[in-house]
Amino acid sequence: MFLTSETNFTNKVHNNGGIYISNFNSYTLDEKWIREKLMHSFRTGGYLIVDNIEKSLYYLIFNFNPSNSEVSNDFDDTRLKNLEFILIKSSDRNKYFNSEFSQSLIIWRSRIKFNWIDFLKKNDKLMNIVVKNFLKTKNIKVII
Repeated sequence: MFLTSETNFTNKVHNNGGIYISNFNSYTLDEKWIREKLMHSFRTGGYLIVDNIEKSLYYLIFNFNPSNSEVSNDFDDTRLKNLEFILIKSSDRNKYFNSEFSQSLIIWRSRIKFNWIDFLKKNDKLMNIVVKNFLKTKNIKVII
């Protein structure tokens, strides 16, 4: 598994505003399960996670995208999958989704490449690694 993480954020995340984790209607059951795991890991890591985007200061968007160049259309548990995270201010969400200049709104971006079987076996550890590297710049091979 590989994790890349980048930020230019030098402040601390204000816990009084909280973080909302994306919950798109189009999410599959796997993505909803990943969201629950992610919420639990962030809460355990000491972050305030809220269920209402209107009550959040930050918006953590995640995309589970198994359809990348390394993955065939066949279901193959040994191929690498991608999980990408993007943190923006909640107040910037409309600009982020509706602008070609949305990259400047990103506070933190991270991507993990993994194989699905390893993820199923060790997802709690992997989510804890995401939280541990939250708002940090890293490029590491994750051994769990």
